[in-house]
Amino acid sequence: MRLITWTRKAFLLRVLVAALCVCAHPLWAQTIVDTPVLNPAAPIAGQTVNVDLHGSPCVLYLTPPDYPSVVTRDANAITLVVQAYVSSDPDFCIYPTFTISYPIGAFGPGHYTVQVDAQYPEFLGGTITQTLGTLPFNVSAPRPVPALSGLMLVLLTLLIGVAVWIMARHGVVSFR
Repeated sequence: MRLITWTRKAFLLRVLVAALCVCAHPLWAQTIVDTPVLNPAAPIAGQTVNVDLHGSPCVLYLTPPDYPSVVTRDANAITLVVQAYVSSDPDFCIYPTFTISYPIGAFGPGHYTVQVDAQYPEFLGGTITQTLGTLPFNVSAPRPVPALSGLMLVLLTLLIGVAVWIMARHGVVSFR
């Protein structure tokens, strides 16, 4: 029986570590490549604002009510945390492709930012929180509804009166 020298042991150990690193690489390569989209892009005060996320075969966003999203607000900074599953192995990228909307609320006029985070389980246990993006947005005040001024109201009343008088004169309407 031949003994393995330290040099060979070190070489075999290095090869083994390199092989494990190559094989284990997909285990820590879990990540989400997605850009959240604000919907509507230019909201008005009181309108519900949503963040749209696009699932892919390797990323499954979980939906409420079973997996509720968490929305926190600190002044004009909003944070949305959604739950997801991420497959790091292309052979297991089997999720459906779809877009899901997460409501973050209705806001008054002003400038806001929303940070979108996804939480998903890590392969060896634990949870990874990944920031998908930070979206700035402005909420504008609602536009006023045009209304008649006092003068225009008087002119409209006179116009309707003249139209009714002409119609009565021609026998189209009768006041009997």
